[in-house]
Amino acid sequence: MTTTATPLPLLTSLTIAEMFNVGDDFMVPFIADHPRLESMVLVGCQIGDATLYAIATHLSRLRHLEIDQELNFLLK
Repeated sequence: MTTTATPLPLLTSLTIAEMFNVGDDFMVPFIADHPRLESMVLVGCQIGDATLYAIATHLSRLRHLEIDQELNFLLK
């Protein structure tokens, strides 16, 4: 899954829940295109180190981050 949609420049909050096909290939470019995010909830997604790196490098305004504690977190 890749993102080709036009970024939402004023987006400040994102929740993705139980979308097991959402992973690094979608999240990394999405995060890079939405630097105003202040709150992010990723529950039931297949994210890995690349997504965490993108969050750390692109989301300086982030104040709330929730990642599920299930085995859906893939360390690559």
